[in-house]
Amino acid sequence: MTVQLHAVADYGNIEASSDDVSYPHNPPTRERGYRHTAQFVADWRLHCRPLDRNERARIIFLAEALELRTKEPGRRNGLLGQVGLQVLRCLAFAFLNVHTGLLCPAYREIEDKTGLCRQSVKNGLARLERSGIISIVRRIVRARINRISPITGEPEQYVGTVQTVSLYSIHRPGAHAEHLDRPPARNTPFPTKKDLGLHKLLSAAKAAAARRFQAESTQQEGNHPNNKNKQEERSEIGAVLANLMNPWAKKECVG
Repeated sequence: MTVQLHAVADYGNIEASSDDVSYPHNPPTRERGYRHTAQFVADWRLHCRPLDRNERARIIFLAEALELRTKEPGRRNGLLGQVGLQVLRCLAFAFLNVHTGLLCPAYREIEDKTGLCRQSVKNGLARLERSGIISIVRRIVRARINRISPITGEPEQYVGTVQTVSLYSIHRPGAHAEHLDRPPARNTPFPTKKDLGLHKLLSAAKAAAARRFQAESTQQEGNHPNNKNKQEERSEIGAVLANLMNPWAKKECVG
């Protein structure tokens, strides 16, 4: 049963998002339904930063330059990674309000815009926050929660503290970003032996299916009544031509 949430306190005229605070069955068993760094935000304008198009382009350029400088030879990603740059472009050009600086998309909105999975979005945001390009303020709100009681099994309603969408602000890369440790690379070879074996099995199965389909098509064409009539017509035409050519062949042999 999906829990319905109705925001009781609306801080900054930003409603709680069901993507981040709704629970499929019951709230988790832990005491807090939010991260320990989350906080109540009375005025969202204190945590936002308006940017014009020139500043946004400058930040993107500096982020790409940082990615190139920190990418080691033979590796695909640097400090930010391609996922981090994609998330940064999405935040700067798709969700940022250039007039007020309000930037508070939910994870699902970023996923729909970029086509990335949730874990990739989390990794990109973590890399951007670590390098100082974005700052994240995790917010909590008071919400009225309807759920099935785990004790009595009956519907109940209570007011609790839940985490809602976070506030983001975009900045230039920090001076400390050059000295951060690079994320470790994966040692798993690609493709693995298991993947190669599966690829060979799939290729063999496709080839066998293609041969079977070709044989069945040929058999169906041979059994079709129209094809049989065409073959009979061809044999009759061949016999007539053979009879016509026989006198000419005899004359040539005599000559």
